[in-house]
Amino acid sequence: MKRFALLLLIGCAPGAFDRQGQAIPGRDDLALDTVHVHVHAGLSDEFVLRLPEGAGGALIEVRGSGGEYRLAQLVTPSGNDLVESGGFVTRDARQAPGLVDWLFPNTPTLSADPGAYRVRVTALDAGGAAIDDDLEVRLYVRSGEPTAARLHVDFLVADGALADADVDSVVQLLSRLFAPAGIDIADYVVQPVALPGNVTLSTSVAPALRSARSDAVHIVLVRSIDDGGGPLAGYALGLPGPFDVDRPNAAVLVATAPFASPSTGNIDLDGLAVTCAHEMGHYLGLYHTSERDGSLHDPISDTPECTANGSSICPDADNIMFWTGGAMRHALSEGQASVLRRHPLSQTWVGGQPSPGPPMCDPGCTAPDICVQWSGQPRCMMACDPNGDPCPTGYSCLPSEDHTYVCGPN
Repeated sequence: MKRFALLLLIGCAPGAFDRQGQAIPGRDDLALDTVHVHVHAGLSDEFVLRLPEGAGGALIEVRGSGGEYRLAQLVTPSGNDLVESGGFVTRDARQAPGLVDWLFPNTPTLSADPGAYRVRVTALDAGGAAIDDDLEVRLYVRSGEPTAARLHVDFLVADGALADADVDSVVQLLSRLFAPAGIDIADYVVQPVALPGNVTLSTSVAPALRSARSDAVHIVLVRSIDDGGGPLAGYALGLPGPFDVDRPNAAVLVATAPFASPSTGNIDLDGLAVTCAHEMGHYLGLYHTSERDGSLHDPISDTPECTANGSSICPDADNIMFWTGGAMRHALSEGQASVLRRHPLSQTWVGGQPSPGPPMCDPGCTAPDICVQWSGQPRCMMACDPNGDPCPTGYSCLPSEDHTYVCGPN
């Protein structure tokens, strides 16, 4: 096992936090509360989850015997049902049988008001039939809304997927991508795991997680992933993912083969790092800014939206959470950053200072140009993919100073 560490400073978040649940060792910014609930004919009894004074948000986890669970009711202390009003988006939450998590709030337009939330959930079997079930509901409550946070990351590498030195480079790129959001990669571990190099989405990651840390985001690197319809570059098993490492979906899968040059076998580490960042974004609670056909968007108001069926003219094409791949994605909005920092795996960094945001071009850039740092100045330049279409004659696809691929002069 190869371990790399930087100084980690964790302490009490500023402001009052009325801790009402169980303390989590080493986490002054987090508490856990648990309730048990019965489901009859597919609908649970109404139960209460409480957010104390000083809470900035919570991860709600529902565990049962193997059903699929959805929110049927989430009534705020003021009486607003966020499910009925559509104010709380939980569509397409990625579940394991008998397990689902929801991050609340998952947009800055909602607030974690203190008080009692009245909740009901539905439970269905794999065929969609209503079931009876007994549920354990966990509420991981974090204090305040941190402006800076730190992440532990475990890279769990299947045989032949990626060399240790390349993982080191990926971490440096990840750090640059997340720094403008006020998120620091505090430390990371690289270790080999007994997993096949070629996996499907039904392949169990439990063998890899047995040696993983309990307070980290787990990136499982394999050679290829097949979802039954073709190869994938990456997939977050949880959206959002769970806090505890012993859950069957406590990982993101990232394949290295899609980033290998057909002629040399060299890995496009920039593209791989962006995919790792994208899947980590899902795990920490972010949706795609826009879906492929432009019909659905994330619930965050400050991310651009694309209504076109495609990608070349989309104003959010440079966002890390845009639906398609490519190393040109680098941007995160402040709204997205606030959601990332709210997940309980993002540890409050007391005294930490958010890094400067991405370069700003005045006037703004028009797609396919994006704003990058070039020769010490912000400039609008054409985004490109080093493994995609070539740049115009006289230009090559090169990394800018903020590590975004653009068409630069030869």
